[in-house]
Amino acid sequence: MFSQKNLSILIPSIGEESSYKLFDAILQFIVSNFQICERIELILLVSGNCCNCSSINYDYLPPNVRIISRAERLGASTARNHLALASSGNFILFCDADSYIFSRKSFSIDLLNVLTIVSGSPRDCCYIFSDSTAKPLSPFSFRLTEWNFIVSRELFISSNMFPAKIGVGSSSLAQSGEAQFLFNAMFKRNTIFLPVPPLFAHPALGTSSEAAELLFENKLYGYNFGASYATILMVFLCFSSLSLYHLASHCASTLILFFQLPMGFRAKSAMLRGRIHGLISSIFFIVRGKSINYFYTCP
Repeated sequence: MFSQKNLSILIPSIGEESSYKLFDAILQFIVSNFQICERIELILLVSGNCCNCSSINYDYLPPNVRIISRAERLGASTARNHLALASSGNFILFCDADSYIFSRKSFSIDLLNVLTIVSGSPRDCCYIFSDSTAKPLSPFSFRLTEWNFIVSRELFISSNMFPAKIGVGSSSLAQSGEAQFLFNAMFKRNTIFLPVPPLFAHPALGTSSEAAELLFENKLYGYNFGASYATILMVFLCFSSLSLYHLASHCASTLILFFQLPMGFRAKSAMLRGRIHGLISSIFFIVRGKSINYFYTCP
């Protein structure tokens, strides 16, 4: 009988080589440190593409490390929800398939510090990483992503998890915004900021190179559609000071985009078109009187 784990690290994947590299890197830290190994769970969910891109032999994984394969390709939100339900840790932390360890040099120490914090935590809270020294730690001074928070498994599930009908891989035009749905629900519960760097990071987040990459992959429109769509819906369906702040920030950034339109017209116009379309679609959704539960029910 194995002891209850403090933390489950969960990686959704569609078979990307980067997801196996991340899994392998975390695995090495787990097996090399008994203090970590006995308190953590690591799960990789590979859906739609079970190609093993790793050179490591997975026949001898520790009992707290698993790879789950699904023949059906799952969207990112659905995959994360499946991972949460399959996990057994008191707290869960998500990574993206192309996330990476923020600091390999201090990862073991950082992870042990986090494990110490969550081991004595109540089962109804969410911890958010923020090492910003420029502003006070607040829900209004950072960008929530799918990998910079640790949430109680019980709280995550009781908050309806990620909306299955929004996000990358979903059938919706909204290819982003699922983190807003989740955080607005958690904001009304028990959110605590950790004044420490995150355990994991993501390449090119929020940069011009990210926008260029999304444009090349024909995702820039859908991401900005989702940004407007989720922002407007949260104000009307899950109103809080946070949703109001997100609306003000989104309006300000959209106004800036208009002024930046002559510079990089192709990318900026795709972003603006996506945001305007997202606004119109969210208004139609609200006028039709649909419930927020629509986004959490699978077709």
